[in-house]
Amino acid sequence: MHVRRGAARDRTFIRELSARVFARFGDYETTLPVMAGRPEVYTLIVEADRQRIGFAMYTIETPAAADLLAIAVLPEWQFHGAGKLLLDGVEAAVRDCAGEAGETSVRLSVAQDNIPAQRLFERCGYRYLPEEQGFYPGGQPSIAMWKRLLPGTSGKTVRP
Repeated sequence: MHVRRGAARDRTFIRELSARVFARFGDYETTLPVMAGRPEVYTLIVEADRQRIGFAMYTIETPAAADLLAIAVLPEWQFHGAGKLLLDGVEAAVRDCAGEAGETSVRLSVAQDNIPAQRLFERCGYRYLPEEQGFYPGGQPSIAMWKRLLPGTSGKTVRP
């Protein structure tokens, strides 16, 4: 498996995967491919055997803060390390953007009932922000999580 930067050619994959994994939360099948085309939104694609198996989308709010907008992996590829690889790629990109600014952080929201995703985030060092709970457009409660990224601690590098 490897991670690369997303491109316009990936939007159909993002739409199809969003329809499979995010349908119960809202119209992400429509909104995420549109977001992927915005210049302030960065997309990473994870591939295995030359096939796209997942994506992550994020924004960099300031050099000291980023927001993970979405992370998704094909159901048949979940629990094989693709999600962690995507998180590592996002964190490495955020650290690169912070550069000499030093410490930075990544914030995300996860469905309250998505225990496997919460466990992945916990294993990767994310902590709960109980004061920042919210709701998805479909009405499901979400939990905010956050991770501080210290300078000099790098994750996986994303292939150009």
